[in-house]
Amino acid sequence: MLTVSVYRYNPESDREPSMHEVQLDTGGRDLMVLDVRELLKVDILYAYPEWSAAALYEAGRCLSLLGRIEDARKQFAQVVERFKDSEWARLSSRELSAAG
Repeated sequence: MLTVSVYRYNPESDREPSMHEVQLDTGGRDLMVLDVRELLKVDILYAYPEWSAAALYEAGRCLSLLGRIEDARKQFAQVVERFKDSEWARLSSRELSAAG
C-alpha cells in the first residue's frame, strides 16, 4: 500500500483547504512520484502557508532522493526561514542537521 496526501481547495465551494491521506494499492510494486516542479507550484499558486510549507519540505525530500543535495538543503532552509513556527520547519531543521 502507498499512502498519498491529497490536497484540495476550491474557493467557490470550500470554506477552507483540506488535506486527506489516501491509501493506494500498488499491486506490490513500489511507486514514487518525484515531480518537484509540481510541488513548487503549490507555493506559487496557493497562498496557504500550511500547504506551502508542506510542499517545499516534500520538494526538499524529493531533491534529496534524486541526489541533488544542495538543492534539497535550499528547500529545507527556505521552510525554516519562512515557516519557523511550523512542524514543517522542525522537520526541515532535522533534515538539515542530518545532512551535516
